[in-house]
Amino acid sequence: MNKEEISLVIDSYKKEMLDRLAEFVSINSIYDDSSVSDKNPFGKGVSSALNYFYNMAKNDGFEVVNYNNYCVELTYGEGELFDILSHCDVVDVSSRWEFDPFCNYYDDRYVYGRGTQDDKGPMLAAYYALRAIKDNNIKCNKKIRFIVGGNEESGSRCLEYYYNHLNKEYPSLGFTPDASFPLINGEKGITRVKIITNINKDFTKINGGKALNIVMDELVVEVNNKELIYTGKGAHASTPYKGESAFIKFLIDYKDKYEDIMRLYNDFNDYLGKGLGIDSYDDKLKELTMNIGKVELIGNSLEIVLDIRYPESTNVKTIKENIEKRGYKCEVLMDESPIYMSEDSKLVKTLLESYDYFVEGKSKAFTIGGGTYAKSSKNVVAFGMMFEDDLDLMHQDNERIRIDHYLLGSKIYLKALLELIK
Repeated sequence: MNKEEISLVIDSYKKEMLDRLAEFVSINSIYDDSSVSDKNPFGKGVSSALNYFYNMAKNDGFEVVNYNNYCVELTYGEGELFDILSHCDVVDVSSRWEFDPFCNYYDDRYVYGRGTQDDKGPMLAAYYALRAIKDNNIKCNKKIRFIVGGNEESGSRCLEYYYNHLNKEYPSLGFTPDASFPLINGEKGITRVKIITNINKDFTKINGGKALNIVMDELVVEVNNKELIYTGKGAHASTPYKGESAFIKFLIDYKDKYEDIMRLYNDFNDYLGKGLGIDSYDDKLKELTMNIGKVELIGNSLEIVLDIRYPESTNVKTIKENIEKRGYKCEVLMDESPIYMSEDSKLVKTLLESYDYFVEGKSKAFTIGGGTYAKSSKNVVAFGMMFEDDLDLMHQDNERIRIDHYLLGSKIYLKALLELIK
């Protein structure tokens, strides 16, 4: 298919794509602990969304299986395994929305609601690309597994279940439409460690941090019966330099008064980890970054939890050893190794060429400090669907997706699949 033919086939699905996305988004698929059961591992709402996709794909003539409401697997074609990874769960909503987050509504510009950008919209864009291949009887020399998970937003236990509990084979290649265009070909490793150290008895309270992946924007300190509140500026842990740590502000205030506070300041004041001796850099994924996610004083012991994003030039074992050399107790809470796929690989080249085919540019892959669904598999990269000129409303109030970009993303995915299934 050429550009005109691809556009015609995707545009022919437009009304159906809009109706289905609006209906899909109307299902509240936020993780719901109150309705978790053996039949609903992530709550009834997530199960409903998984079954919506299951019934849609089955009615469209695909082979499809629901694996105990952890994930749904659609398969098409025969040959080398190629995975498309997407998810139907969504993050929570605030009271600040200007419209119903689960409204089943679109107009001539947008489809509205939670999940339109992350990830129900991109999911259906990729789905209709595969649907076009099936409906037009195009020969497929790969076995495409379209996997819809139900737990990406809170731990990715869906894909852990799929690949590890069900012992499903990892793909030779694949992509996830759960990030940004043009293409993310590398992601830093993510580890979280708890550091424990003693502190002066003058301090009776030190408590701060809302989440490990956010720069601490508030810290409460009680010293010599005086309570102090330090205010910082939040930012994502993958870009700590964009924020201001309330904990560091506290250390600056007291480092000249207490020897142990001076030590903490020297070891923790920079986001590159130089003070702790864990700094590292490589040409692919760049520098290690460190975020002080939470601190809590328990008795005379201060517990500091770090969120560390690291390149391939180091690893969690080295990070832990270097922290312990500084005299701290260190416990590894979690670790995800970095991933990287060369820009010269066939997959990366093909996906970028497919993107450029429609946006008429010369794009380059990029790497990130955050993590995408690609980390839950192997040989997979994050490919769209956020366009560079989109208003990024993922995880934000008033989420909505541009209809023209919804369709354009599907055309790009169709072009990519046509090249990859030859």
